[in-house]
Amino acid sequence: MLGKLSAITAMEKILRERYSPVSRDEEENLSDAIESLLARINDRRKTTQSILDETMRMIHRSFDFQYISILLRDNDGIYRYKVATGVSDISKKTLLSICLSEADLLDQSTYPSTSISNITKFFMSENEPYRPGEEMAFSRPKMLSRIRESPDDMLEGDFIEFFFRNRSNKIIGFIEAADSRNGKLPKRGTIIWLELIATLLGAILCDRLEG
Repeated sequence: MLGKLSAITAMEKILRERYSPVSRDEEENLSDAIESLLARINDRRKTTQSILDETMRMIHRSFDFQYISILLRDNDGIYRYKVATGVSDISKKTLLSICLSEADLLDQSTYPSTSISNITKFFMSENEPYRPGEEMAFSRPKMLSRIRESPDDMLEGDFIEFFFRNRSNKIIGFIEAADSRNGKLPKRGTIIWLELIATLLGAILCDRLEG
């Protein structure tokens, strides 16, 4: 049995070691990165564009995707891509020229998808989830016909969208991710973290995009 002073000393040592603010693993690093991002972008002085840019760069640094973009609904009700990284200049130009209506976002005939959750959809290359001419939005359009050798491969033409909504549950935008660095589908934890980021981003942008 420990004496009083020995118990206090031992307990303090455990507390310092177990709950140290220094990150110990990937999950804690991601938590720290998201907390830091939230502190930076939750500032009324920040422009919407700078919020999107910082969010995109944080995701690109922290997760296993080479391509990240974010789309928002403008005041005219049309959805447009605002930022993108991990694509060629030609692809980015095509991407930023795309205009989508609300009906387009939900059009399974043109953009067939598989729902992962109520805010996340996966678009498979085999279903050709793009309109004629939008192939050039992909960095390697010649690889869009590549055959999937394993069910967990992630191909050119595969992409994931993480929707965020306003208080009326209307879609105000989404984060789009593709081109995993290891060529495989993302881990379950990656999806959960990105859903959290999308939800936080929607909460921060909600008032700015009302109307």
